[in-house]
Amino acid sequence: MSTKFLIDIAEDYKQLYETRENYDVIIYAGEEPNTEEIHAHSLVLRTRSAYFRGAFTSGWATKDEDTGCFIFKKPNISSSIFELLLKFLYCGEADIYDQEGETILDLLVASDEFGLTKLIDHIQQYFVENQKNFLQKNPVGTLHIAARHEAFNELLKFSLETICANPDILFSTNNNNGYYPNIGIQNGTQIEDYEVFQ
Repeated sequence: MSTKFLIDIAEDYKQLYETRENYDVIIYAGEEPNTEEIHAHSLVLRTRSAYFRGAFTSGWATKDEDTGCFIFKKPNISSSIFELLLKFLYCGEADIYDQEGETILDLLVASDEFGLTKLIDHIQQYFVENQKNFLQKNPVGTLHIAARHEAFNELLKFSLETICANPDILFSTNNNNGYYPNIGIQNGTQIEDYEVFQ
């Protein structure tokens, strides 16, 4: 019989996340001039994410000769989103409950980029159950994002159901940016051609 000390291990990883002692990865997150340097550990990243595992194994990640650290540049992900991702990778915590809808959506997109399936599923479930106001105010923008990510099935379904229940929202929202998804007839709802041009 063996004794498990999972809580101790989790606490140790949380401390490693908080201190970043002996880091060997430098991540430059965010676009200029708001780029921030974030430190991490390659062992944790490669263990928890297929994206990083591939980056370290294939040699895609560059290594700085002076510091000996791997360098990643991620201008498409803000430092605040990256910190949420790292907290999940190190601690197994999804710190989304006090976040705004847009932040959660950004985290969802970043989670997909890094192949974090469990986090993707958790965020979608939370989003649909707890962020209905945000989703209903911006179903077209949400649909646009969900349609571009194969893993966002729940978000796609919710967006389509919202739009089909009230198709006028396609033309009254300010966030559609000219994007009109091809929903045609869905669940008995049909948008007439003349409505598109009114």
